[in-house]
Amino acid sequence: MDPAYHSIAISLSHPDELCAQPLLCASGGLMWIDEPFVVTAAHVVRGMIQEQGRRQGSQVWLGCLALDDLSSRVLSLSEEHDLATLWVRPNELHLLGKKAAFFNPQLWPPQSAAPGDLILVAGYPRDQWPARIEFTFRVESATDRRFGASLVCAAMPGRLAGLSGSPAFRIQRESLELVGIVVDALFHNEVVRAQHIRHMDPCGILPAGIDLA
Repeated sequence: MDPAYHSIAISLSHPDELCAQPLLCASGGLMWIDEPFVVTAAHVVRGMIQEQGRRQGSQVWLGCLALDDLSSRVLSLSEEHDLATLWVRPNELHLLGKKAAFFNPQLWPPQSAAPGDLILVAGYPRDQWPARIEFTFRVESATDRRFGASLVCAAMPGRLAGLSGSPAFRIQRESLELVGIVVDALFHNEVVRAQHIRHMDPCGILPAGIDLA
């Protein structure tokens, strides 16, 4: 299956401006290991919740699913790892998007990304909104928690803003392996930084996770 189907747009819009550029936009990854959930960057969730609280009448959209209160969807959030997960119901898949699909890994956890690996990132950059664009990066550095990768090619040229929260797949000979989530995109250097997700448990619970309540 096309890995782009496992990527979902996360955006904040005012009801009167649904056809315009969203106030905020980012990306997330659809996963189903033991339970279905969306994994994205913690700063994306924090920013959306803060802006939704400040802008009366605004809505957060998870794909095509409108959320009146994003904070009620938070499953787990780790500031230390800059990762967050959002719970979704299995019967909501058709509301998330026409071709949305949960990524269901055969083995968990995945191995960490290593220098030299090719990484495919599928997300929703702000300049090309609402298009979903695929980028290929090469890993330049990696630690136990995160990795940095430089741009090799893009399906469509443009800035990388809006890629935060995008799923990052390691390109293997016969398959793709979801190994991380983009937490930072630097356009001028054409570099992304991503957090490894191997420390997340199969239900989407993150290490040092906190409750937003």
